Amino acid sequence: MIKFFRKKIYYFGFLMILAVEVKASCLNKYTDTKASVAKMNRDELPSVLKDLIRDGAVFNQDDLVRNDHFTKSMENVKKIDNQKKIQKELSKFKPILEIKNHHNDIQIYLVNGYEIPETLKKVGELRELNFRRVFEGSGKKTDLDSFDLSYKHLVIVESKSKNILGSCRLGLGNQLVRSNYNNFYARSFFNFDSIPSEVMERTVEVGRVFVNVATGGPQVIRALDAIWRGIGTFLSDNPRYRYLLSTLSISQAYSNISKATIMSYFEKKHRSLFFEKIISLNPVQIRDSTKKYGEILASKANSIKELNSLIVGLDGISVPPLYIANSKLGAEFLGFNSDSDFNTIDGLLLIDISKVSKDEKVRKELIKYLGKGSEEYLEYQN
Repeated sequence: MIKFFRKKIYYFGFLMILAVEVKASCLNKYTDTKASVAKMNRDELPSVLKDLIRDGAVFNQDDLVRNDHFTKSMENVKKIDNQKKIQKELSKFKPILEIKNHHNDIQIYLVNGYEIPETLKKVGELRELNFRRVFEGSGKKTDLDSFDLSYKHLVIVESKSKNILGSCRLGLGNQLVRSNYNNFYARSFFNFDSIPSEVMERTVEVGRVFVNVATGGPQVIRALDAIWRGIGTFLSDNPRYRYLLSTLSISQAYSNISKATIMSYFEKKHRSLFFEKIISLNPVQIRDSTKKYGEILASKANSIKELNSLIVGLDGISVPPLYIANSKLGAEFLGFNSDSDFNTIDGLLLIDISKVSKDEKVRKELIKYLGKGSEEYLEYQN
């Protein structure tokens, strides 16, 4: 079982590294020019597109072009050198989990944003640097916003070097739900007021997930593992929370046909019962014909593995790793939104842990992340 779990972690970690490296350095042969599709060498097109063209599909050049660049001006990221201040700040708190390793231990902290101003400065720098690697990001000197102070922050720290390996923030539904849902970050992009308050009060919103790629491959894998285990530890200690809410991004490194395919797949295969009631505040603008071809391609994928093969065939890069990881945990999608400020398409998802834990494979995954109190937590949910 342990070996199985480790394989899963290494797989997701590998995908994340691969996605970062390829997105940041590669352009597809058939998309590195603004030449019309009609003039392209058809032999260079992916086989999945050849099949559609043979069946009469007509593509616009914008369907196939990957925008591996920023479409807005970007400020230089502000470098923060405050490690000693961070150490002093975090020393006031006890880690919620320590992961022992014969090379180097990892400490996982969960602290209110307003209690760690120095740590947040560094987190803001690392967020922006790592999001830009995959052609996302706020474009500002640092990626911090008004939600950071009211959310809790999961901070992954390497014991020996004291480097921050990764982080995410958690918004607690019972604290965020007031007369409306405007205190949720995701409410900036989606109107989900139709979801009952008894659901949202038991929801943890997970956001701004990043791992520090600069620390190297093995550490990236460990950081991703630590984030999942940190979230699981928090849930085990706080069984009142049953749902996870999150927005996952699709960057401009994907062509429009790939974006349409990814969205169609998750809308069909991982559709939430709330889907029809959720309103996107800035709907994704994709041509009707592109959307139709995306639906055709998505219908050919019967699993996330098959979808990934399609997207690799189209763009040479994998489906965003967090989409893969969350789909394996039974995530259901509520809708998609265009976030021009962050240069992404965002998918809104909800995981009902009580529901997905009835699947034996998902339950085994959850038990690994939830840790010692897993059985008690799952029993409480059911």
